[in-house]
Amino acid sequence: MPPIRPRGSLGRGAHERILTAAETLFARRGINATSMHDLHVEARVSKRTLYQHFAGKDELVLAVLAAQQEGGATAVLTRGELAPRARLLELFTALAEQPRPLRGDPFVNAAVEFPEPSHPAHRAAAEHASRCYTTARRSAPSWRTIPPAPPTPTRSPPQSCATRSTDHATAVARTVGGGPA
Repeated sequence: MPPIRPRGSLGRGAHERILTAAETLFARRGINATSMHDLHVEARVSKRTLYQHFAGKDELVLAVLAAQQEGGATAVLTRGELAPRARLLELFTALAEQPRPLRGDPFVNAAVEFPEPSHPAHRAAAEHASRCYTTARRSAPSWRTIPPAPPTPTRSPPQSCATRSTDHATAVARTVGGGPA
C-alpha cells in the first residue's frame, strides 16, 4: 500500500498527530489491519518517536479509546441544556450528521476486533458501554424505567451482540417514546 502522507516530520505535537492518525486509520481500515508502520507514516513521526509515546499498539488503542470518551455518547447524554428525551434523540441526530460511509463506533469496533473479554481494548469497550448506559438511565429521571441492558455473555459472535443491542434499543425507544419504535 502506498504511503498515506508524504515523508517528513512536522516537529512538535507528535503525540496528538499519532492519536489523530490512529483514530483516522482505525476508523478507515480497522485496528487489526493498521500497522505501526502505517501509523508512523500517517502521523509523520519516526518509529522511534512513535514508540517513545506508545510502547505498543495495544497502548495506542487504549489511548485512542480514552480520547474518544471525552466526546461521543457520554458528552451528549450529559448536556444539561437539553431535556432528557432531547438528549436521547441527539444521539441519533449526531449519527445522521457523520460523514459517509459510516465506520461505526470506535468502542464497538474495538470490541468486535478484540473479541476476547480479557483483552484490554475489549474491557475498555465494555466499561464504556456500561458508563453510557448508566449515564442514560441517570439523565432521564422523568422517563419510565429504562429496561436493563441484556447480560453480556462471556464470549459471543458479533451478530448476536448486534441483535442484543438492536433489541435493547427498540425496548428503550418504546419506553422513552411511549409507543412502538
